[in-house]
Parts: sequence; C-alpha cells; structure tokens
Amino acid sequence: MKKNHPGLYTQVRNLPWRDIPLGHRSRDHARHRDEIRQLKAAAFSDLDYPGARQAVQAVWWQRDLSTGKLTIERVYLITSLSVFDTTCTELATWIRGHWGNRGAP
Repeated sequence: MKKNHPGLYTQVRNLPWRDIPLGHRSRDHARHRDEIRQLKAAAFSDLDYPGARQAVQAVWWQRDLSTGKLTIERVYLITSLSVFDTTCTELATWIRGHWGNRGAP
C-alpha cells in the first residue's frame, strides 16, 4: 500500500501488529545477501476501504554480505482475500513474486 491513501495507510500501520502472531517466516542466502522475510496477516472488518478483508504487514531484513550493510523494509498491504481464501505462506509467495520483478526482496 502506498501512502497515496494517507488515512488508510495510517489505519493499517497503526493496527496492533505486536499482538498479531507471525504467519510466515523465511530465510534465504542468495546473491551475496542474507535475507529474512516475515509476514503477519489479520482480518479486520472495519478497514476503511471497499472490499478489504485482511491487512498484511511484511518485513524484510537484508544484509549485504560483502559490505555488512543492513536494510530493513516494512510494507503494509490490504487484500480482498479472506483468511479462509489464502494462507500467510501463499500471501508471502505472491508478494515475493510481485516484487521479484523490481529487484526488491
């Protein structure tokens, strides 16, 4: 979710993410990087966007093994899929495939 919907972005960012259990975690070592990806998803009926059924928080930690530089990226998404339609692992696979085309983790 981009910040072009500031009210929705703030609403999703401020959800109680610390209380939501981790739904998916993966760790990879590739292209001179060590990467950890984590995803949390939760159903919320009061999201201020038509058709939104779940909010998602995806976090990537990426360490460049040649420089030691650590990059952390946190993104928030919404989906019209319910918790009965998809798993966190399926969401994580879709997100990674979507961003794989732009070179991001």
